[in-house]
Amino acid sequence: MKARYTHNNTHLEFFCVGCDETHSVRVEKPTDWQFNGDLESPTLNPSVLIRSGHYMNEHKQGDPCWCTAEIDTAFHCKRCHTFVRNGMIEFLSDCSHSFAGQTIELPELEKEEKQEESLDDFFDKVEPTQTKPRIHNNGESTCVSCEG
Repeated sequence: MKARYTHNNTHLEFFCVGCDETHSVRVEKPTDWQFNGDLESPTLNPSVLIRSGHYMNEHKQGDPCWCTAEIDTAFHCKRCHTFVRNGMIEFLSDCSHSFAGQTIELPELEKEEKQEESLDDFFDKVEPTQTKPRIHNNGESTCVSCEG
C-alpha cells in the first residue's frame, strides 16, 4: 500500500523519500485536498507543501534557526513541494532536498505499528478535573496525584 488513512480516516499519509518521513494531508471535509480514493495509486490535488525552520513564511532573515544552532538536534529545516499523481511523487524544483526536479514511484508504506496518539485525540478523551494542582513549598506546581 502506498498511502493510508490516519487520524480516524480524516488524513492521508504517504512516505516521502526526499524527507525520509511520512507526510500527511487532511482529505476529509473541510479540506483543500481532493483524493482519488485509491491507496495503491493515490492522486492528491492540489500540490503538497511541507515547510519547517527558516523555510516558514514567519521566519525573518537573520533570525536564529535550528539549522544554525550550536546544539545537536534531530530537527531539520526543509521545504518539500510535491504533486502526488497516480502513485507517483513529483518533487518540484523548489524542494530543498536532493530529489528536487525528479518524479519517482511512491514507495510502499511499511506495516503500521501501533500509531502514536495525537494530542488532539488525547485531549478529546481527557476528563476535566475539578481538583486544583497542589503547590509545593518551593513554589512549583505539580500534579494532583503527586506524593511530594
